[in-house]
Amino acid sequence: MSKHTPKKKPRSGQARFPGIAGHARSLGVSRTHLYLVLTGQRKSVRLTTAYERLTARAA
Repeated sequence: MSKHTPKKKPRSGQARFPGIAGHARSLGVSRTHLYLVLTGQRKSVRLTTAYERLTARAA
């Protein structure tokens, strides 16, 4: 590997979805599945509405 390989952009240090692991656990799904639904890579109306209710309660 070359020393001059472009580096990836550094992470900002801020979580995109704070508490996603705990939310996924309480909703009975994996963290990966919840992340994919929230980013629009998968569709799940049930999970989206359940997540919105959960985060509205917490706020």
